Amino acid sequence: MDEIVLNERYGCMEVLDLGEEYNEKHPDEEIHYKCQCRCGRISYFNKKTLEHKPRYCYYPVMITENHYYCAKIREATERKRQKYAGLENVVLKGRSECGPSKDYCYRYNAYWRSQQKRKEKMSAGA
Repeated sequence: MDEIVLNERYGCMEVLDLGEEYNEKHPDEEIHYKCQCRCGRISYFNKKTLEHKPRYCYYPVMITENHYYCAKIREATERKRQKYAGLENVVLKGRSECGPSKDYCYRYNAYWRSQQKRKEKMSAGA
């Protein structure tokens, strides 16, 4: 993509304006656009994040914290860090911190809860 278009939807985010107030406060950073998620939260994101077409405005991605004993786990964690580098809507967290939180997108929290209920039903039925 060459240019971000106003009032266009990129994943779950709709670009509202060029984010002049954010860019005035942070002139040394790259341009951030004012966006609104489907959950209603308004945030400022860079071009790379919008081009990635995010599903949620802010959500965790699980990484393994105990990667000292296995090279494969270390490499997988490093690949994940590289994949999500520069994406402002993703935060890398350990397994215990990936549950619902008021900091995360409402839609992510609803998805996470539905997945937990589904897992409980499957384990109870097995």
